[in-house]
Amino acid sequence: MNVISTRNSALKMPALQAVLEGIAEDGGLFVPTAFPRLDAECLLRDSRTGYPDVAARILAHYFDVDHPTLHTLA
Repeated sequence: MNVISTRNSALKMPALQAVLEGIAEDGGLFVPTAFPRLDAECLLRDSRTGYPDVAARILAHYFDVDHPTLHTLA
């Protein structure tokens, strides 16, 4: 997923890079170019897995990192 600066929509980059940068070079905040549609049933299909698993499922939609990798970071 890509993000853009709130001050300059031409300043676009992958979300993971934006997290590492912290703030856009123009002083704007990074926001997603679009918000993914999340299916609650899919996210919570096995709610016994706990918060880290649900969080990894959500974050996988925003970053170019797969769910299993994100889950290992939790």
